[in-house]
Amino acid sequence: MRFKRLVRVCASCALVAGLTALSLRGQSTTQPSATQPSASTDTPAPAAHVSADARALLDKIRDSYAKLNSLDLVGNDSVTFDGGGQQRNDNARFTAAFRAPNKFRHDMKDEATIVSTGDKLYTFLARKNVYVTDAAPKGRADGLPDQVSALLMDQDPSLALAVSANPDTLLIANASDVSVGQAKTVNGVAYPSLKVVQDADDETLLIDPKTNLIHSVQHDLLRSMKQQGVPNVKVALVTVDYTPPPTDAQPQSVSFDWTPPADAKPFTPSPQAAGDEAPPAAAALEGKPAPNFTLKGLDGKSVSLSDLKGSVVVLDFWATWCGPCREGLPHINKIAKDRSGDGVKVFAVDLQEDASQVQPFVQQMNLTLPVLLDSDGATAQKYQAQAIPETVIIGKNGTVQKVIVGLVPDEEKTVNDQIDAALKVQ
Repeated sequence: MRFKRLVRVCASCALVAGLTALSLRGQSTTQPSATQPSASTDTPAPAAHVSADARALLDKIRDSYAKLNSLDLVGNDSVTFDGGGQQRNDNARFTAAFRAPNKFRHDMKDEATIVSTGDKLYTFLARKNVYVTDAAPKGRADGLPDQVSALLMDQDPSLALAVSANPDTLLIANASDVSVGQAKTVNGVAYPSLKVVQDADDETLLIDPKTNLIHSVQHDLLRSMKQQGVPNVKVALVTVDYTPPPTDAQPQSVSFDWTPPADAKPFTPSPQAAGDEAPPAAAALEGKPAPNFTLKGLDGKSVSLSDLKGSVVVLDFWATWCGPCREGLPHINKIAKDRSGDGVKVFAVDLQEDASQVQPFVQQMNLTLPVLLDSDGATAQKYQAQAIPETVIIGKNGTVQKVIVGLVPDEEKTVNDQIDAALKVQ
């Protein structure tokens, strides 16, 4: 299982991109969040080591989910995060139900509804008020679209296993090591635990000893956050627990008949999802005069856009907690070095972080390009930087030539090509 998000607002964006089979790697600028990479949920990592007792427990889990005729679920999805100068404690309740062979429903208020009516499969994203329609799986063996399966594994893993043809394989997808941990006593009952180690994250699953169904999943993202350079991370936990425990019970008062809300729109893939165009608000800046700003740099000197006319200006909006930003900054730094003699000015614009937080990161990354501090986020707002990284290329005449959102493939070439095009515009 891959649970890489720390705030739910980012999950909808990732799913929208995933539903078009494309990768959107920009991140919400309003919350700290881990990157959610696209990863197969069907095949475990080749190097995975599964201990003998873990294999035996996985077999019990597989057999229990495989024989379910129905399932009734109530759960809680909680996020605890303390790092990067921000703290979050979020909780969301959800309900779910399953009826063999192919009817199921998952509801998390204000987040997602996923329903298989037996004929159609609907995925509804409440925050965006959009939905996607697919053919319902004919049975467990038919599986689900990867992105739908991934969202269920994030929010409702027990339901994801119930509708999977290979629940044990799905459970340990991308794992490097799987073992049995120390049992945990809850309300006088000893629950066996399964430890699943990912590339940089750890999961602990408690298994109901009577049903061999999932009781809870705790995903520890601490190592991942530290490896990505998020400063001062004390805790980064995502927990899904089922109370009462899942049972093979006929769903009560659950309708598998569902239609989208009257005001909801069918999802239409946008250029943003392709990773090569900006979302509409940012794209609307292209061809218009770049909004002026004056920002103070890490060196204490102020920079005003109005003083830079005659040069091509590149602004890269970023933050220390943003994984894609950290991955892209070395490329932007190289562009700044390589193009300094071409009349090109490149600036990394940090969003709403203190200099004391940004300076050590810049030194650690060996960045030499000028870093500007958008302390109140006003400049990012002017440039519609609702997802980062966002790279803005401004022509010599002060007009926005191009806005690129997200970490695009071959970023260095992409940005350099846009700079070349801007240099030709008088």
